[in-house]
Amino acid sequence: MTDQFALLSFKSLVTKDPHNVLSKWNSNISFIEWYKVSCSPGSQRVDGLKLNDTALE
Repeated sequence: MTDQFALLSFKSLVTKDPHNVLSKWNSNISFIEWYKVSCSPGSQRVDGLKLNDTALE
């Protein structure tokens, strides 16, 4: 499973995104550029998500 696939799977489980935080999480944009996603330099691997202030459900 790729990091992008895992993130899109997570997004599909979110029922409420009142601030549209995940609106640009799609396969047209590289996941390393997605809002609130941090990646290890040079590895293109997710090393963190900063979702604590997003009100996602």
